[in-house]
Amino acid sequence: MNNINASDNEKLKAMLKMTAQKLGTKPEELKAAAQNGEISKLLSDKQNEVLKELLSDPEKAKKLLLSKQAKDLIKNMGIDNKEN
Repeated sequence: MNNINASDNEKLKAMLKMTAQKLGTKPEELKAAAQNGEISKLLSDKQNEVLKELLSDPEKAKKLLLSKQAKDLIKNMGIDNKEN
């Protein structure tokens, strides 16, 4: 992720801010939690339950990752998504 240009960096900041607002936290706290693998601490019990269910079911996870929204997010983050 070191090859992020200024435009991509601004997109990531905006996405981080929007996501933090939806979770009721600060962008800095969300970023730190993501970097430390502690996102679940920011989620409600219901959100954690849905996340665990999704991650425990490979077909659901694959379906999510192959959705248009996920592909767009992956593209905007500059991650190469080989499965189309």
